[in-house]
Amino acid sequence: MKPIEKRLDDLWSKAVKARDGHKCVYCHGPGTESHHLIRRSHKALRWDIRNGVTLCTVHHRLVTDGHIKLNIPNELSLAKNRIAKYSQQELLAISTQLKGYIANDMGRKVKRERADSIATV
Repeated sequence: MKPIEKRLDDLWSKAVKARDGHKCVYCHGPGTESHHLIRRSHKALRWDIRNGVTLCTVHHRLVTDGHIKLNIPNELSLAKNRIAKYSQQELLAISTQLKGYIANDMGRKVKRERADSIATV
């Protein structure tokens, strides 16, 4: 795996968890893992955050083993047949987009921490 792909995988995972509020979409407990709805081998969707959900460890295992089925949005089902070959510039653009999701989440956390500290004074 190329270093930029590894970096994008990490950013994608953080962005999906940030979008879902770090909660398991199944049980609403702490979400520690990101799961691709359509396998990451489908390059066109690999770093699309619509193709991911946050799960706790237990539910991630159950989904991976096929005991729980998650709904796949229609637009992802249609898009999975696209062939994707990304240029270096496109990969950098994806990286910037994912970093934006993470930065927004960090901003929300800081605001919550400030509100909590004011409330406890």
